Amino acid sequence: MKKFIPLGFCALVCCAVAFMLPNIATTYTDVTTSDTGGCIADGCHSATDLHAGSGHGDCTACHDGTPAAGNVAASTCAVAECHVGTCEIVVAHDPARETSCLVCHPTCAAADDDDDTGDDDDDSADKCIEIDPASVEVDGVDDVTTDVTVSLVRTDVVEADLTEEDLQKLEVSIDTSCADYITINEELVVDAENLQVTANITVAGDAPDATCSIETSDPEGIVDPPLDCSAEFSISSVADSATEAECMIDGIPQKVRVGLGILPRARTFLLTLSEELPDLTIDDIVIEPSEGITISNFNMLAPDAVEFDVTFEEAQTGTYTISVTDCGSTTFEVVRFL
Repeated sequence: MKKFIPLGFCALVCCAVAFMLPNIATTYTDVTTSDTGGCIADGCHSATDLHAGSGHGDCTACHDGTPAAGNVAASTCAVAECHVGTCEIVVAHDPARETSCLVCHPTCAAADDDDDTGDDDDDSADKCIEIDPASVEVDGVDDVTTDVTVSLVRTDVVEADLTEEDLQKLEVSIDTSCADYITINEELVVDAENLQVTANITVAGDAPDATCSIETSDPEGIVDPPLDCSAEFSISSVADSATEAECMIDGIPQKVRVGLGILPRARTFLLTLSEELPDLTIDDIVIEPSEGITISNFNMLAPDAVEFDVTFEEAQTGTYTISVTDCGSTTFEVVRFL
């Protein structure tokens, strides 16, 4: 009987609020039209504005069917790859903190209170480590050896009173996109008082411009949940013009979302080159690592512009390198949702 009291109470509260504030309490199951109206039919949104929104270019992501006009379930908005679940929708429709949404979604108010800037790109709440320096410059010839200090900044880690023995169990590594250019030389130097570990690295002098990650893991679980963190690290080459490639690639997206990775996802890439390569073919485009990657529908739009589709089938998340013959390479990130 005890299990039904809180559920019944919550139901009564929601019903009471819905009765007193019928317009505010309304939720629509369909974006276009339904028995109760709809996000568009009720006049809150327009189809034009929704179609123009960022990330709304893929019809199949929202429209059911082949896809067909209309046929947009409201539930498609609150998926992890778009609006990061229910709370983002609740907060967007609940600016005054006086509507009924927060009666049944109280945790959303707390989550939104942490974001005073309103900047959707601010990921400071999820920050796990900070590194210093976060970049290195090479001249095209001489290797560069330097110390990189990793500071642990996750709140529960800061409060965990870790010892030097704990920190010595951590592992620092370089992701695959820069593994050919960066070497970790020695055992980590730990500083328990400042929650820091320092790695001595060498960056190859002929390394190209690249952005990759320095990763910190916790294989023995010194904290719960274990650390599995990364921070961006960049290599900048200032090689003489005689030694650096003249051609450069532009237009690569920084992140490519592949959802759960269960079903194949096709994404169109449009590359612009800093010089004309009219004889480019599909064989001149290489993506590494190549497992689960298929390149198709290659089309030269101009002597310095090419378009092609990349299908990701069970591809792993992480940093990928795309290379174009006679025009160097660049990187992009494959992510699940965010």
